[in-house]
Amino acid sequence: MAKIELARYWERFFSWIIDFILVMIISGFILGDWRLLELIKPSKYIIVSLIFFIYWTIFEGFDGMSLGKRIMRIKVVGKREEKINIKQSAIESFGKAFILPIDIIIGLIARPEERTRAFSILAETKVVRIIEKNPKRV
Repeated sequence: MAKIELARYWERFFSWIIDFILVMIISGFILGDWRLLELIKPSKYIIVSLIFFIYWTIFEGFDGMSLGKRIMRIKVVGKREEKINIKQSAIESFGKAFILPIDIIIGLIARPEERTRAFSILAETKVVRIIEKNPKRV
């Protein structure tokens, strides 16, 4: 049996870093440009943000975990710890793909105890970590 608790900020941050690196590599292939500063220029920002949005919506909508979340052993779930659907995933992913700093600040002001973002509140989702009660000893 597993115990579920809210993911820590550092777990979410490192998950995001892993996803960022992966999506920037994907974006480099799609746009044919490997210069990071070029990929974050306004002319390419919307395309790269759309790639982030699609990546998170698909992975988290079907399994609750992007590659970064899987590595960090955290997961997006509904408020009652149920599996989220694609609509919730799309709402939740929009904030972090397009306006992450604003999303974080509003979430921290609105519900600091929940360690959440504004679009997670709108989607009625939360990010949890799963800790095994009786981990297998090697």
